Amino acid sequence: MKRTTKKDFFLLLLQNTFTKKEKVPHYEVPLLILKYLQYMFEVLLLLLLQTHL
Repeated sequence: MKRTTKKDFFLLLLQNTFTKKEKVPHYEVPLLILKYLQYMFEVLLLLLLQTHL
């Protein structure tokens, strides 16, 4: 399985959220960052759980 880097994930989020014709609305950016942080938090939690089991 290919490991997804932070950059890859962020680019995927951007691609999935907006079509190429759209400009990114300013209010959408914090939402993207929140989604990204949530994802990172979940990954960290999973890693912690795996190491302690």
